[in-house]
Amino acid sequence: MYQKIMVPLDGSQLSEGIVPYARSFAEALKVPVELLHVIDPEIIKTFSDPERGRYVDVVEAEMQQHGIHYLEEIANKQLGRRSPDAFSVSCSVVIGKPAETIIDRGSADPGALITMATHGRSGVQRWFLGSVADKVLRAAANHLLLVRTTEETKNTGAAVLNAVLVPLDGSIAAEGVLPSVTFLAKKMDLDVVLLRVYSLLGSAYYGIEAYAPDFGPLEEQIKGKAVERERAAANILCVTARIRRRRDHRSCPENA
Repeated sequence: MYQKIMVPLDGSQLSEGIVPYARSFAEALKVPVELLHVIDPEIIKTFSDPERGRYVDVVEAEMQQHGIHYLEEIANKQLGRRSPDAFSVSCSVVIGKPAETIIDRGSADPGALITMATHGRSGVQRWFLGSVADKVLRAAANHLLLVRTTEETKNTGAAVLNAVLVPLDGSIAAEGVLPSVTFLAKKMDLDVVLLRVYSLLGSAYYGIEAYAPDFGPLEEQIKGKAVERERAAANILCVTARIRRRRDHRSCPENA
């Protein structure tokens, strides 16, 4: 399903929080990793100063060299590229707008899984990573793995994943994620939890004095159909189906 893991990094520790997850996927799927650093042309102009010999091409070359050194360090220290059983890791530094460049490179390689952190520093040489991730999410045709990172997120080793939670609403569109879930669950030995949240609109009945509707049979019917359909759709051996009722406290009485 995936031929490569693409890992865009902006140079910040927060963006590097995605690396352990990329490593975990690469090890399980046995696919190569591409580390990608994109340099915005506006940043190059900011550091250029022709009067002092800091021409655009000079600054661009320096930033590209620095970017390659940065990615090589990540590849060796955090992805273990030098170990005997390591997977293939390539490093690419590109000049362009971060979101557009990531989207374009992904479209040229449909088998690539794009993995990104959703938070990052926004300094002179940093992306507004949340904004970049949002643009990629909206426009990329590739599958996308987004991870919320914090200052405490560990950037070394492989992330340990035990289960995947799959929210479903009963629609065919929502179930479109199941082939990917099935593939990853089998490859990565993950338990699968299918979650269905439903709501019973009983507010119309509560206005009738002394009338308390019995939703028990209807709830059991919804649960039974949800479990039956979602188990069949998943086609995974280790599946747990969970059904939860959403309560609307604005419309239901306290004893509902």
